[in-house]
Amino acid sequence: MLVFGHQGQNEIWTVCSILPWAYMKSQLLFCWDQSHCSTTGFYTVENNDKPLMLKELVKLWDKDDPNLPWEKREYNESNSLLVDDSPYKALLNPTHTAIFPTSYDIRDKNDNSLGHGGDIRMYLDGVATSENVQKYIQQHPFGQPAITKSHPCWQHYSQVINSCSQAPSVRGL
Repeated sequence: MLVFGHQGQNEIWTVCSILPWAYMKSQLLFCWDQSHCSTTGFYTVENNDKPLMLKELVKLWDKDDPNLPWEKREYNESNSLLVDDSPYKALLNPTHTAIFPTSYDIRDKNDNSLGHGGDIRMYLDGVATSENVQKYIQQHPFGQPAITKSHPCWQHYSQVINSCSQAPSVRGL
C-alpha cells in the first residue's frame, strides 16, 4: 500500500492508523506528504488563497526519490491508482489512473464508504483483483469525473497543464 497525502507526514500516518484497513499499516511501503506534491504557481478555482498542487504518479513510477523501495517503472499505469477527492490534483497523470470520491463529511453519520460493504471499499476490492488498473477504471467509472476539456473551468486547468509542460522544474522533489 502506498499513501501520497497532502497533509504533513504525521497527519497522514494518523489517518492511516484509523482507517478500516489499519491492519494493513505494516504493509505500507511509503508515505509521501505535501512536500512531494508538485507546485504549479496557480491557485485552486474554489479558493484563491489555496495553492494548486499536483500529485504526479510519474514521480513514483520513475522513482524520483532513490529511497523508494522498488525498481524504476516497477509501478506504472497498469498497477497504480490515485484516490483523491480533488480531481485537479491528477491533471498531469495519464487518464484512468485515478478515482475521485466525494469529500468526506464528518456530519454524515450514514457514510459507510470505507466500511464493510461501502462503495469505496468494494471498488478498491475490484481494483485489487483486476489485471490492469487503468482498464478497470476506464470500464468502471467511480466518483467525480476527471477534469477534461468539457469541464466548466477547463480554461484555468489548461493554463496549469500548459504551464507545467513548459516548466520541467515543477516536478522537482
